[in-house]
Amino acid sequence: MRTRTRAGVGIVAIATSAAVACNALAPSGFWKNYRHDLIAGQSSDQGPWGGHRWIQWTSQRSGAFTVADATRFAESHGWKHVGTKHYSAEEISSWVNNKAPVFPLIYENQGMTSNSYCTRFPRTIDGPATVVRFDSMWTRVPPGSGNDEVAFGFVLVSDDGRQMAVYHAWGDI
Repeated sequence: MRTRTRAGVGIVAIATSAAVACNALAPSGFWKNYRHDLIAGQSSDQGPWGGHRWIQWTSQRSGAFTVADATRFAESHGWKHVGTKHYSAEEISSWVNNKAPVFPLIYENQGMTSNSYCTRFPRTIDGPATVVRFDSMWTRVPPGSGNDEVAFGFVLVSDDGRQMAVYHAWGDI
């Protein structure tokens, strides 16, 4: 497991086992408690050396999800806001891998926007939306690099506020 603060291997292994056993304590697991009644899809693979999670929410009501509320929730759980960017429908609709809509920004620093790893992060939002980037306080190691870097967490909120998604990958990805 790779976190910003390193501890003894035994302590880290015990902490990881406990975090994975208690899903809300696993990396980005707190998101399962956000509007849990509106979760439309999710996937989590939290292993001892790395993992990923995505959750997608849907509501029939316009304005059900806002950037401000998602940011407040993330920050209240230790994520640090580092940036916000709006994307047009055309930009978002170009996020595809093998004809499937994906969220590629997890891998943007690696030039892996068309990599098969992107299929781990499906995207249901097609219209204009805002991406909020957070420092999740975890690290990740891009394939073949051996270097720790910030494991950003991302929140994607549709402009109409009817859809929201969270994407996070940590450790050896």
